[in-house]
Amino acid sequence: MTQPKAPAESSQCDWPRLALEQLPCEAYVKDARGRYLYVNPLAAARLGLAAEALIGRRDRDLLPADEAEAREAGDRAALHAAGPVASEPGTWRVPLREPGKASAPPTAVLALIGLPRAPGGLPAWTDPLTGLPNEVQLLDRIVQAQHRARRTGQFALLLLLEVGVRNRSSAAEEAALHAPIEVDLAQRLRRCLRAVDTVARLGPGRFVVLAEGVGADHAGGIGFAGRLRERIRGVLASPPEGIPTGCTLTARDGFMLFRGLEPAAQELLRTVAEIAGDPSA
Repeated sequence: MTQPKAPAESSQCDWPRLALEQLPCEAYVKDARGRYLYVNPLAAARLGLAAEALIGRRDRDLLPADEAEAREAGDRAALHAAGPVASEPGTWRVPLREPGKASAPPTAVLALIGLPRAPGGLPAWTDPLTGLPNEVQLLDRIVQAQHRARRTGQFALLLLLEVGVRNRSSAAEEAALHAPIEVDLAQRLRRCLRAVDTVARLGPGRFVVLAEGVGADHAGGIGFAGRLRERIRGVLASPPEGIPTGCTLTARDGFMLFRGLEPAAQELLRTVAEIAGDPSA
């Protein structure tokens, strides 16, 4: 039986643009220099010009200075994030990379401003500081990984990484250093993993890597874990951006293999935290 062909006009439709133009919020795309590449009708109305007249212009040409600087600061922060960033309720920014250049720096940013909340509010799925998956999303991915491991017979791996900053000055200064260091570390951890792997941030200094298909037997999984830990040590050996002289990065990790027959996802996370020596486990 032959499959029905889609209408010609459907295959020629610019579906991404159509989707952005029908969103119930402002949406725009800017390049790395802050110039508009695209604005949807609500964003154009907010800026007071036709969409075509906004292309190539910057906020400083269109908005009061303080509002322009706040918007541009949000866009710049997204360009340095590891993934989507929720800067405030209803506002998301997504760093965009050119096709085929997943490890290259972002060259544009997509912003969605004024997104309405779902009734009752849905749980956040990303870490607001780094844009990485948070614990809610990680647990969902672990459940899916358990199903796939049970079906394929391949081991999957969880690795918990605890990172700290040691400063000779004071505990307060150590805490202030965490945020910029963790943003930089999140980007570098993502780049050192396979495209199919997940790295999540569960809280200050706590990262978890989920990797599937790491080996058909225990020895293969252990070998994969060793290579992964070496790559992570290489990331940690290079000083993060913004770390001042006199500060050192401390780290400890622990990992476990699973094959889909273990307890609930939350229990797996608790177990790998105990293996890593996390006192909060």
